[in-house]
Amino acid sequence: MVFGIFFKIMREKLLNFFKFFIFLLLIPVIIATTLSFGKQLQMIEASFRAAWLGGVYLYVVMHLFFYEPVELLNFGQGLISGLFRFSEAVSVVAKYIFPFYTLLLLGAYYFLVVLGGIGGIWPYFIFAFVGFTVTMHVVLTAHNLHEEDASFIKPHYFSVISLTYMANVILLACFFSLLFDKFLLAEFFRTLFNISGMIYSRAFHQLFVPSS
Repeated sequence: MVFGIFFKIMREKLLNFFKFFIFLLLIPVIIATTLSFGKQLQMIEASFRAAWLGGVYLYVVMHLFFYEPVELLNFGQGLISGLFRFSEAVSVVAKYIFPFYTLLLLGAYYFLVVLGGIGGIWPYFIFAFVGFTVTMHVVLTAHNLHEEDASFIKPHYFSVISLTYMANVILLACFFSLLFDKFLLAEFFRTLFNISGMIYSRAFHQLFVPSS
C-alpha cells in the first residue's frame, strides 16, 4: 500500500513535469501565433480592425472593473460539450477549442453581411462582438483552469490554456481568411512557422552551441 501511494505520487509529479515542459516548448509557437495573426490583421480594413480590437478592449475593461460572465461562458461550453457527447474526451477538448458565441457571431456575419448584404453599422457591430466573445472565452477559460489546478506551479493550467489560446487564434485566422480577401491563411501559417523556427533555432544555439 505504501509503494502504491509512492508510485501514485511519483506518477503525478512526472505528469506535472511533462505538462510544464510542454508549456515551455510551446512558448515560441504562442509568440509566433500572436505575431502572425497580428500581421495578417493589419491587412484587413482599418474600420473592421478597430471594431475587433474595440471588442477585445471592451471585454478586458468589463472583466477587470465590472463583471465576469462565468455563467455565460459555462452555458456556451456546455452546449459545445453536448454536441460532442459521443466521446467524453472529445467533448472536454471541444469546449476549449470552439468558442460558442464567437462561432455564432461569425455565422451571423457570414449570412447577414456576406450573403445578405446588410451594411451600415451592423457589420462593425457584429465584428466588435466577435472580438468581445473570443476574449471572454480565452480569459474565463483561463480563470476556470487556474481555479481547477490545485498544484503550486499549475502545469495543467499552463499547458491547456496555451493550447486553447493557439487553437482559438488559428480558428479565428481560418474564419477571417474566408471573410476578408486580404487576410491570407497561407501567409499566416508561413509567418507562424518562420518565427517559431527562428526562436527555436536561437534558443538551441544559446543553450547548446558554445560561443567561439
